Amino acid sequence: MRRVRNVAGVMVVVAMLAGAGRGTAGEGSVWGSQWVGGQQLPKTFGIGLTVYEQRQAYKLDRLTIGIPGFDNLPLDRLEIDNRIREVDGQFDAWLLPFLNVMLIGGEIDGRTVVDFRNLSLPFPLDRVTVDYTGEVYGGGVNFAGGNERIFGSVYTLWTRTNLSGDFDSEADAFVVMPRFGLHDERGAVWLGAMYQQTDEHHAGIIALPFVGRVPFSVELSQKHDWNGLVGIHAALDAHFNLELEGGFGDRRSASATVTWRF
Repeated sequence: MRRVRNVAGVMVVVAMLAGAGRGTAGEGSVWGSQWVGGQQLPKTFGIGLTVYEQRQAYKLDRLTIGIPGFDNLPLDRLEIDNRIREVDGQFDAWLLPFLNVMLIGGEIDGRTVVDFRNLSLPFPLDRVTVDYTGEVYGGGVNFAGGNERIFGSVYTLWTRTNLSGDFDSEADAFVVMPRFGLHDERGAVWLGAMYQQTDEHHAGIIALPFVGRVPFSVELSQKHDWNGLVGIHAALDAHFNLELEGGFGDRRSASATVTWRF
């Protein structure tokens, strides 16, 4: 596993719609199946595995380094590029025909590159690279509705990430993903968007070229709040489902989820 080194850090959080393996009315939600008449509902429970990759720009909200003059840097001129891979296990349940709840837990592995070349510094400093790993856990709520051909949903997720390495690091995230699409007994396609709000703090001792080891503290957040989503779902059989989703725009991503519903 890779460890954090040098400066800064990042996390991301991701969630997918709960898989919708089709059953007959009454095999779906725990309560309220009678409210939707004879419509088909997802099987009540799901256990899944998601692999997620993402790349986006970040910004520094605050940077403190134990070097005179560093606190007055124009932080808006820093370019920060982040790439991550996250593997999550998840358990979800349809409590009502329109309400799904989910718990997730997994691991994140990523890299953040901070480019200092646009700043005038008293010593040469090019790019600083952060490699990190950590544990992600959280929960989400999905509100969904539709008819035999059209559906809409809004997924909301809260997560916390414990980043391990040489720094004292933690991160909280809030994600909202509205989606709208078409579906039938074979699967679904959709368009949507992702809103992501992250709050991160990292502190410790950093080794800088020509300077040595100095204390630092940094706070980060996403540079862009929204990006687009496009996805496809396939019911492989009565229990197994496959979902693929890609993000485009200011935040690019790709994910694959396999879910077993029962």
